[in-house]
Amino acid sequence: MWIVNRIAQAFVARCEKKYNKPAAQLNIAVGMDTRISGKEIMSAFMDGLLCAGAHGIDCGIATTPAMYMSLVFEETAYDAAVMVTASHLPPNRNGMKFFDRDGGYDKPDITELLNAAAELEDGFPDETQARNYECYELVERYAEDLCDKIKNEVNAA
Repeated sequence: MWIVNRIAQAFVARCEKKYNKPAAQLNIAVGMDTRISGKEIMSAFMDGLLCAGAHGIDCGIATTPAMYMSLVFEETAYDAAVMVTASHLPPNRNGMKFFDRDGGYDKPDITELLNAAAELEDGFPDETQARNYECYELVERYAEDLCDKIKNEVNAA
């Protein structure tokens, strides 16, 4: 999982540059689907975030749209989000989708991120950082938002 750790560190560096703020002020949400490898990938990614000095938010089991909305909801409004998923690929595959406030990363963004990660060393949080992140039940908030939208449309008809 060393590469996941390095990718997380590169993601933090990219967000620092994009938002012109230090890692310590970045809030990055991470969610996963139910693939068996999700917890291990998410853990390695969170370690990389913490090592780079960012604040990681564990959103647990989530959906890709919910992770994007973690950037939009007023009470979360995170700087960036990552979804550990392989979407429609077989269960033995897994990967990550990256989002910032401008939307999802495309091929040039991913290429840049991977090239930056290749230049980094493995990093691990020290004892004060280890597992020092908050958890947020994003799926509950996302479901509530969807229900509210449906109710509003039904009542408007």
